[in-house]
Amino acid sequence: MKILICLQEILMVVAGVYGALLLFSEVPLSESWIEQMKVSCGGLIILLLCFGWGFLISWEEKVLETR
Repeated sequence: MKILICLQEILMVVAGVYGALLLFSEVPLSESWIEQMKVSCGGLIILLLCFGWGFLISWEEKVLETR
C-alpha cells in the first residue's frame, strides 16, 4: 500500500509542476488577454487540485495508520 501512496505523491508533484508551468506560461501576442486568462486560470486550477490531492493522500495515510 505504501508503494501506491508513493506513486500518487510522485504523480501529484508532476501535475503540480505542470500546473505551475501553465500558470506562468505566455500566450502569443496575436491572442487576446482572455486567452491568457484561460491558460493562467487553468494552471491555477491544476495547482489547487494538486493541493486537494495532497490533502486526500495525507488523510488516506492517517486512516491506514490508525487501522
